[in-house]
Amino acid sequence: MQRKLLFPRSNSILKCSRNFLLLKSSSTPAAHSRVISLHSCSSCSCSSCSQKNNFNSSKNNLNLPPSTKHFPAIYQRAYAAMPIPRPIDSVDLETLENQFVHEKQLIILTRKLQAIGIHSESYLPGQYNALLCPSCKGGDSGEKSLSLNISPDGGKAVWTCFRAKCGWRGATRAKMNSVAKAKEPIRTFTQESLGLEPLCNELLAYFAERMISGETLRRNSVMQKKTGDQIAIAFTYRRKGDLVSCKYRTITKKFWQEANTEKIFYGLDDIKEGSDIIIVEGEMDKLAMEEAGFKNCVSVPDGAPAKVSNKALPSEEKDTKYQYLWNCKEYTEKASRIILATDADAPGQILAEELARRLGRERCWRVNWPNKNDNERFNDANEVLMYMGPDALRNVIETAELYPINGVTSTYEKMNSVTKVKEPIVTITEESLGLEPLRNDYLHIRLPDQSVFLPTDRNENLTDRPKFVLSAGSLLAYFAERMISKETLLRNNVMQVVGDRKIIAFPYRQNGQLVGCKYRTVEKRFWQVKNMKKVFYGLDDIAEADEIIIVEGEIDKLSVEEAGYYNCVSVPGGAPQTVSLKELPSIEKDTTFQYLWNCKDYFDKASRIIFATDADIPGQALAEELARRLGKERCWRVCWPKKDEVSYFKDANEVLVNLGAEALRDAIDKAELLYQMQKID
Repeated sequence: MQRKLLFPRSNSILKCSRNFLLLKSSSTPAAHSRVISLHSCSSCSCSSCSQKNNFNSSKNNLNLPPSTKHFPAIYQRAYAAMPIPRPIDSVDLETLENQFVHEKQLIILTRKLQAIGIHSESYLPGQYNALLCPSCKGGDSGEKSLSLNISPDGGKAVWTCFRAKCGWRGATRAKMNSVAKAKEPIRTFTQESLGLEPLCNELLAYFAERMISGETLRRNSVMQKKTGDQIAIAFTYRRKGDLVSCKYRTITKKFWQEANTEKIFYGLDDIKEGSDIIIVEGEMDKLAMEEAGFKNCVSVPDGAPAKVSNKALPSEEKDTKYQYLWNCKEYTEKASRIILATDADAPGQILAEELARRLGRERCWRVNWPNKNDNERFNDANEVLMYMGPDALRNVIETAELYPINGVTSTYEKMNSVTKVKEPIVTITEESLGLEPLRNDYLHIRLPDQSVFLPTDRNENLTDRPKFVLSAGSLLAYFAERMISKETLLRNNVMQVVGDRKIIAFPYRQNGQLVGCKYRTVEKRFWQVKNMKKVFYGLDDIAEADEIIIVEGEIDKLSVEEAGYYNCVSVPGGAPQTVSLKELPSIEKDTTFQYLWNCKDYFDKASRIIFATDADIPGQALAEELARRLGKERCWRVCWPKKDEVSYFKDANEVLVNLGAEALRDAIDKAELLYQMQKID
């Protein structure tokens, strides 16, 4: 007859046989480590129970501590006084099975913890264990700052480092296939360990083109890092002055960042005391804001999402994409006004929405980026700074509007939900625009093998390098380097802004009257007078022309004139990226090419129109779009000469500078019918 033996559920069973049950070592004191006696059961018919059974214990089945120093004395005394446990009526087999499962889980969990660097002499379930943090090593003091807790069943472990400069936390489960979900230790590093160094002249020039000064770069600790055969910009992320992360960007706009670093805002220390905070979408935009006078600005560390989530906000622990927001919570909590100056494109607006959901719409404001042309807006802070200047960027921030709350429509939305009223064309003069003739600071003398610039001011030095002349402010020298003569500049009335020797002014005229003006700096930044009439540059030169040459920029128009062709005009705006596949819009709706319809009378008389637009893809797209409107049967296209085996000269001025006026004249004379030409690769 078989009978069940029952032990209390609190006891843990290690081994059993039909003759005896051995209790887990944790309930067996050192005093009983040699011999344990089980008394025979008087009611059992088993022959083995007719006498006292003795057996020797060992470390294999008792797993006792290696020495008494690991076993508190109070427990030694208590266990020594305890009677030998006796078996009771039956053993719960389900409990036995659970205990084996729990022990197996603990073994798996232990291996996972050791794999990520959490080591302990013993992993005790159901308790908090103070250990050395593998991320920060306890700092200089080597304190045991990592708190590890293992669930009573050995199935899950959670840990947190309570050092303020670390804060490493994570969790893992025994049943997980890997420890991928466990947060990796936060790395610590220095500028030296990352191989960072001061910016070279090439990168300083790159930032200068984007209107970012050396002073701003130094204040924000912008550095560089050599990676293979190229140099990357290094944007250092700091908290309280300490380097916690670093993001890299190449000139060709490739991005990456250091792995296993704390996610925070870029420029975090600049908002530690701010009641007003500006949030932008990129490090360059943060620097641009500073050029406009706003230091209370931070940038998100990652890109914008593709769409707004329609789910409820996740918990702080699960909101991984916006973890930087929660890591900087103590900074943003103090702000009473948060201006979201994210990009004007769809992802930028989605980012603003997701940030507002987490920060509170009632204290969020958003900017309204100015128009670039009739169809598009400037995309971000750096674009506005480059093309419109710091005053315009400052105005964008100062005119920010309250973020929409609970369906309330803002002025911004109302403006964009109705048909825009065309603003009146402004009347301008050279005096009202503050224009003056180009100053003749240098006398340009062309020698057989070089050019020399003689200063008219006795305080200036002789030089044969026009780019150095620019530092002295001579725009005439700038044009001379591009093979544009003073006579051509005077005939086209090219001017400069009063008191500024680096801003070129190209006046747009119709029948001799000033109708617009386009500006260009020596760093190749462009902008125009707002609300001017859209016409071609050099329009009066084709008033009676039977043949017309169209180029893509004002300097190309001047270059074609140096080659002997006055019947040339330039488009006032840039080229499209691609050719539209849609049908041509009506004249009223064809806003991008409105300048063409405003000058229709001039082109109606032409029997032959030559496109000398740029050799790149946008230049070809521009030629195609113009031909669709002007009639392909009378359109011709210039094929620019080859620069080398794989590329072509890009435009008229490149050909003039590198090959001379005769080569440019030859390229125009050999123009071919547009529909016969092959696409330039």
